[in-house]
Amino acid sequence: MSIPLEPSPVPAPPPGPNPSDPRPVQPTQPSPRPPMPEPTDPTPAEPPPSVVPVA
Repeated sequence: MSIPLEPSPVPAPPPGPNPSDPRPVQPTQPSPRPPMPEPTDPTPAEPPPSVVPVA
């Protein structure tokens, strides 16, 4: 049998408590911090020409 890949035509339920939605209503909260930390590493990937060690 073939399963259609098209999304169901049922519109998404509006936010808020919905009697037909068994999912718990989560309180409005700020978005969590991204898993990847910001690039605040003081050591650059490539050192500038002024600090290149003289071999």
